[in-house]
Amino acid sequence: MRHFLIVLLVTVISCQTRRKENNDSNLTTKDAGLYLPQFVQDYLAKELSAWKLAPKESWDDTTFKKYQTDSSQINYILADINCDNKTDFAAILKDSVGNFAAFKIFSFDQYYLHDELENYEVTGKLNFGIHYLKPGTTFQRYDGSLQTFDCGAIEKFFINGDSKKIFYSDKKSTSFVIQEGE
Repeated sequence: MRHFLIVLLVTVISCQTRRKENNDSNLTTKDAGLYLPQFVQDYLAKELSAWKLAPKESWDDTTFKKYQTDSSQINYILADINCDNKTDFAAILKDSVGNFAAFKIFSFDQYYLHDELENYEVTGKLNFGIHYLKPGTTFQRYDGSLQTFDCGAIEKFFINGDSKKIFYSDKKSTSFVIQEGE
């Protein structure tokens, strides 16, 4: 009986650990749609079917663990990026050939549209990520002028450097890019 209880206990602990690992890894794999809002899943399936959320294996483990937190993702953003009080999506996606690109999927009236923000020629592991700059965030440009993001912004940041690129829109949905560094 004692042997049976020990085996049962080890089995239960093993299953719980495996389930937690699977949940964590699924967040950034091909099956990540299970954790993304329905509008993102639908849009990726219909309009961007060749693209999937870039898997965590695209970055080295240390980088992914260092930058991914509960409040910030290195590979995707869920936020209102066009000031219409609806959740939008921005992400680094990977296609079936292995190409990477940053896209945003944003609401427009009752529809969703997408923009390819930038595509990347990457060999090896990714050395950049994206994060969200909230509305009202002020950014000081290289010339000393200040830019305030009315609708928030998507910042591409390099993990081991000061270079960054910021994608933002005004309330009229005109898109702009600020690039600092190389």
